[in-house]
Amino acid sequence: MTGLVYASNEEEEITNWYMAQADRTHCDLADLFLLADNVQDVIAFNPAILENKGETQIGPNMVAYAADSVPLQLGDTRFRPEDIRKPLEFEAISELNVPLGNDVTLMGYELIERGETLEVVLYWQVHNYINQNFQAFVHAIDADGELATQFDSAPECAINPTTRWEPGTVVRDPHPLVLPNNRPIRLVAGMYDLISLERLPVENEPGNFVFLTELEN
Repeated sequence: MTGLVYASNEEEEITNWYMAQADRTHCDLADLFLLADNVQDVIAFNPAILENKGETQIGPNMVAYAADSVPLQLGDTRFRPEDIRKPLEFEAISELNVPLGNDVTLMGYELIERGETLEVVLYWQVHNYINQNFQAFVHAIDADGELATQFDSAPECAINPTTRWEPGTVVRDPHPLVLPNNRPIRLVAGMYDLISLERLPVENEPGNFVFLTELEN
């Protein structure tokens, strides 16, 4: 794990102040969750994410729920920059730089172990505005070529559709997987249209996916 990624039921414009621009996730795997009271536009979340976490009041209407592994070093009700994940450091990810069509490039990926779950984080570089919502996928393929497990979703666990993407930006897109035991698998990723199921093209790959890595479980 390269740093702290948090989640919240509050909008990012508010939590950015508390977290000093740290990376945020909308999946259920965050080690730190900021729970706000009196939220006008609530971000939906799974209440189970608060279980087995300690509580720390960090503001009049904000409580931090943190796993034991998260140091709650507060200063002026904000987390100190050295205690949170820094802005994206590209040397920390496995580099790919594979274009999918003309609009996006899969820059690389990161593997984060969270108990029995493997979080596969994709990093998309956006080149042009996208006028339709694509699903991003990570598939685990076994030695027989069968699909062992998968996580398909609109990016960032369905919270950041591709129609909102801005050219020139990089999108951090996590995909949690529970992998089969004692089976070698290949991880592949890509994007497809939810209606037609047609995948964005990947040059020299008939299956239109990007190979990430092989894992021995």
